[in-house]
Amino acid sequence: MEIKEIGKEGLVERISKLFGEGQGGGHADFGGYGVASSLGGRGLSASVLLMEGVDFDLVYFPLNYLGFKTVTSAVAGIYGSGGKPDHLSLVLGISQRFQVEDVEFFMRGVSEACRFYGVDLSFFDLTSSLTGFAISATSFGESAYGTTGQQADPGELICVTGDLGAAYMGLQLMVREKKAFDATIDFHPDFGGREYLLERQLKPVLPVPVLEALGESRVHLTFLSVLRSGLSDALVRMSRISGVGCRIYEKSLPIDFQTVRMSEDFGLDPSLAAMHGGEDYQFLFTVPLTDKERIDALTGVTAIGFTTETSEGLSLVGRSGGTTPIRPDDYATKD
Repeated sequence: MEIKEIGKEGLVERISKLFGEGQGGGHADFGGYGVASSLGGRGLSASVLLMEGVDFDLVYFPLNYLGFKTVTSAVAGIYGSGGKPDHLSLVLGISQRFQVEDVEFFMRGVSEACRFYGVDLSFFDLTSSLTGFAISATSFGESAYGTTGQQADPGELICVTGDLGAAYMGLQLMVREKKAFDATIDFHPDFGGREYLLERQLKPVLPVPVLEALGESRVHLTFLSVLRSGLSDALVRMSRISGVGCRIYEKSLPIDFQTVRMSEDFGLDPSLAAMHGGEDYQFLFTVPLTDKERIDALTGVTAIGFTTETSEGLSLVGRSGGTTPIRPDDYATKD
């Protein structure tokens, strides 16, 4: 059986059944995209593995930005589980084509991100790689925001922070310019007016202040996650963990005007980038309807729909009123 026949979610479900209670099946979040796992008590950990040629392309990805993004990706799982990170473990696999200065440049970005998120680098090591640059990072932290993000119920608001789709369109822009570079000897990339999209892709920053504002407003988060693999994937994961369906309204999706313009240049629907683009590094969360006024009073938070009974499935309500089923992206078919 090929993986594409059952998709990532189907494969994850099959693997989880191989592990009984106490082996991970009863507690681990299989397929959680780097979500934190409990270490007992208030302790949390989250791990990510990033591979050159799959997760990043060094032709257009500066190493210092990659270092910063690595830390963001690693600590995202802690924040997405209602925790606060404090330590980071990092192992790099490097091939012979990399120089000392390259590693130092990467680590400058790591250092900047550690200072930004208030994280200490507690372990660092290097190993050889035959396939380019490989990064393994694990973050550690403790519960801080009063939720494990696993308890969404039908009839609750679904909210997101920031705007969606910008990182994906930034990636499309860089891929386009790379193709032009490969085909032209005297080439000068044109990124004018697209800086926001590039920054969202190359150097994403988690909106931690918004998460803190939610805590200060005493908003009760019933489910919390980080948007790393697209809004559609996060919604499917929410449904699997909490046992709920959802209705998302296309007209409510927060999309920046640069994302809209770039989508039009590529002949894409901006809502497609918002739903399936990935690497937004924004928060998705649910709250009871009784907290709606508190949500409306916060800056940088948008209500995009509500949870439903599982039997109603997951659907996107279009601007014309028609509905489309929400399905996860099949990673096996991605370039």
